Amino acid sequence: MEFLEKINLYINNNHLFTKNDDILLAISGGIDSVCAAHSLHKLGYSVSLAHCNFQLRGEESERDESFVRSLAAEHVLPLFVEKFNTDKYATENNVSIQEAARELRYHFFKTIINSKTNKPFTHIVTAHNMNDNAETAIYHLIKGTGLRGMRGIPMHNQQIVRPLLCVTRQEIVDYITLHNINYVEDSSNSLNKYIRNIVRLDIMPKITGLFKTATENIFNTTNLLTDATVLYDEIVAKKLEKICTTKGNELHIPILLLLKEKAHKALLYEIMQPYGFTSKQTNEALQLINAENSSYISSYKYRIIKNRNWLIIAPNETSEASHIIIEYYGSQTMFALGQLCISETNQIFSQPFDVTISGDNLQFPLIL
Repeated sequence: MEFLEKINLYINNNHLFTKNDDILLAISGGIDSVCAAHSLHKLGYSVSLAHCNFQLRGEESERDESFVRSLAAEHVLPLFVEKFNTDKYATENNVSIQEAARELRYHFFKTIINSKTNKPFTHIVTAHNMNDNAETAIYHLIKGTGLRGMRGIPMHNQQIVRPLLCVTRQEIVDYITLHNINYVEDSSNSLNKYIRNIVRLDIMPKITGLFKTATENIFNTTNLLTDATVLYDEIVAKKLEKICTTKGNELHIPILLLLKEKAHKALLYEIMQPYGFTSKQTNEALQLINAENSSYISSYKYRIIKNRNWLIIAPNETSEASHIIIEYYGSQTMFALGQLCISETNQIFSQPFDVTISGDNLQFPLIL
């Protein structure tokens, strides 16, 4: 099937957008996004371009911006450009450079879409292709993921759509070469500095060397998993409604009910995942079932605490939690009603807000 026809069929069959829609294409100046701009414009879609200059590669970043401006002028396409101090943003928000760039990029896109002076954009288009999808699925598998991570890159996610997922990187190269279309190279793509680049440059070539159709096979599998996830999510939602109880800012999970489920490990992962816990921590959470009371594991913002016959997901921030871990003597714990201080003493107190108990019978950590 001819390249443009293949993309158009994918757009139409999956109802990504129509020729009546105004679409905003994220363009870096690289081969994929330039191919997306050229092919969608050629197919007659209403395309505007949005370019982010993250100022991370010195003169190369300025070159990319200049190239995109020339491309937009040549094809008479509306263009939005924004410069970012990405390093500063990453430092101030304590995130990686990659995460900072992602956050800045999508904030920029939303600003364009929400602006009343611009076109009523219905979709944001990114130029991810079939190889990107395979690399993402492999990356998630290596890093550790649930079923959703194995779906690869979704063809649509709210307003974001990806019409080039149906074509391989080689097909894009062939199309660009055939039509003698210029683009720019991002030098960071050739560096084994990032894990994703290692997957792209080292791992995937070995896989496709063994299985020539590996990229297409992974694409077909991720599509099947996307459909399977719809059914999976329906079942999980019913199970969670049956098992879990929300109490204030906490989620309470009865251990006995959880263990009655045949797939209780998968179910526990689905319960934990929205609270920032990883797939690796699922086994640690299962070990809590047979652990001592007040044992716990943590994510960035939450803890899972064993309390008798319950697993309780509670905020780490003690002022928000009903179940609070007290780690050791001398701790000062803030909670909703005030502050609790525990210290060792040889005296017997009789003050109204002081309690004296035998320290010999205390085993830390405690649960407040």
